[in-house]
Amino acid sequence: MTPTQNLSELKTYLDQFKEEMAQIDIRNLQEIPKFRIPNWPEEAGSVAVDFWFRELMYPCRGEASSMLNVRRKRVRHMRVEIYHGLIYITKMHLNSSNQAFQSDNLTGLNRTNCFIIFHQLIDPICRAIIKKLKKRYRKFKDEAEQYNRVCDAVKKSFEPLIPFIVADILEGEEG
Repeated sequence: MTPTQNLSELKTYLDQFKEEMAQIDIRNLQEIPKFRIPNWPEEAGSVAVDFWFRELMYPCRGEASSMLNVRRKRVRHMRVEIYHGLIYITKMHLNSSNQAFQSDNLTGLNRTNCFIIFHQLIDPICRAIIKKLKKRYRKFKDEAEQYNRVCDAVKKSFEPLIPFIVADILEGEEG
């Protein structure tokens, strides 16, 4: 873009840019299929963790085009529940209805929103779930070894999703 001399030139440029962007055909993009955490252990069952005051790139509809955009947003309270490997993310509101995204939802936009948020929080989710499971099973001393295996299985189910964990494992095997 060349420097503009006045406001009318800027307005003309923005109108032209908007027209050019409207001509782009993005209908050929494939939507995200239904997904789940691979190899989620049955014994782990359902686990919910809460996140407070997180700054995220939050999916929202564009004002002009009503297409998917992401905006940096500070989210007050968000609950992430893993139910047999399926992911349910709920943005909690104090005085209004909650906004929910699910990895197995029928609409592609809902799954896409779930995917975007989940991948921003994947490492904290993994740590929080393992911490919660260990706390849950702490009182069962007789079965401690079995529950430690469940926690290890949960961690392993997240490994394919977190590239740096896989990189650390491969680096450890080489050295």
